Amino acid sequence: AALMNTKMAIPEQPLEILRTLHSFDPCLACSTHVLGDDGSELISVQVR
Repeated sequence: AALMNTKMAIPEQPLEILRTLHSFDPCLACSTHVLGDDGSELISVQVR
């Protein structure tokens, strides 16, 4: 729910999503998969 309607300035570099996830736990956003309503993967992000 925290990511619903999150606008991203540059979708290929979704810093807004990473910042939101880091607010819950700094280790959560190292590998993130965002799924659509139908369960399909919208984006996969890995931070190195």
